[in-house]
Amino acid sequence: MKTVQVLDKTFVEYIQYSEICNRVKAVSAKMEADLAGSKPLFIIMLNGAFMFAAELMKVYNAPAELSFIKYTSYDGTSSTGEVKQLLGLANDVEGRDVVIVEDIVESGLTMHCLLELLRERKAKSVRLAVLLFKPNCLKYDDVHIDYPVFTISDEFIVGFGLDYNGYGRNFKDIYKIK
Repeated sequence: MKTVQVLDKTFVEYIQYSEICNRVKAVSAKMEADLAGSKPLFIIMLNGAFMFAAELMKVYNAPAELSFIKYTSYDGTSSTGEVKQLLGLANDVEGRDVVIVEDIVESGLTMHCLLELLRERKAKSVRLAVLLFKPNCLKYDDVHIDYPVFTISDEFIVGFGLDYNGYGRNFKDIYKIK
């Protein structure tokens, strides 16, 4: 099994790029069917979701607008319990179908905060597309994952956009901590 070293931690291969691409295509097809006739706004969460969003947009074959925002709640391998907005939402979402594209949902704190903002700004609908979902960690009832690419257990992950202290995002495969 392939391993990688990221700073002081060792990670083992968990999900290969080819499997990620296959699953993203399937999620894209479901989105296209669900959003037929709509011109959704895809809100991509930086930094972690950039690779997922790139793969998704390559195979999403319908009109869509993209926007990027950046929130953070992590330090090292654990959540701080606080969400900080580093790059806010500049788009008008009132009356629009919105798809949030996120790398990973664990407790759901960041999504909970963003959902509140989108409700306040009167989005017509909000859907969540998530590369990795940890259902056993979810703490917020209003966070519903419409498009989970993978459902995983509570393990620390790097690769395909996810990092450990800023490193490991560039790996095309996904690795879990050893």
